[in-house]
Amino acid sequence: MFVDIVFPKNNEKEFIKTAKRLKTKALLFIYPDLKEPFEEKDVKIFTGVKCGSQNKLNKYYKKTSIIISENTKRGMLTDKRVNLFFNFENKFKKDSLHYRRSGINHITAKIISEKQKFYTLSFSNILNNKEDPKLFGRYMQNAMLLAKYRCNVIAASFAEDPWEMRSEKHLVSAAKSLDFSGKQLKEGKEKFFRFLERK
Repeated sequence: MFVDIVFPKNNEKEFIKTAKRLKTKALLFIYPDLKEPFEEKDVKIFTGVKCGSQNKLNKYYKKTSIIISENTKRGMLTDKRVNLFFNFENKFKKDSLHYRRSGINHITAKIISEKQKFYTLSFSNILNNKEDPKLFGRYMQNAMLLAKYRCNVIAASFAEDPWEMRSEKHLVSAAKSLDFSGKQLKEGKEKFFRFLERK
């Protein structure tokens, strides 16, 4: 089952309404701090927290087992408490003259694969940076590395407003246009749902 990832701000019902319109059956609500689980009968709801620092992991891990991060430091990548990473592509402002600084290298990709983490393609990041040509090159380079190391890859809206949400079909098409494998996305989606169900 496809699970879209969104960032509600006391507008959970609006996200759920949009999810129903898009025929999305499950949502992962991500909050900046701990929050009580949200219940809805027609859309399966999971909740998690965004964490940027290892210092806060203990506080969050005791209350929620779904933790996502943009922090690409090795300590965060290898920490078993962090499940999902996104926006590697935004880590560096400028590329080197000789190579793209995409936020993922062979070592990073190997860690993601071996530790069974999830890399997420954020559609919101693409939507809000569509005038930045280097971003697309970075995504394409990361797609190649993540495929080489057989990493878990998923695509999600990462919407902060309901209007930014997209259907699964739209997200997969966007990911494929950046050279992500349809097979890898399908396998990642299924693994991610099973992972959430176990939590």
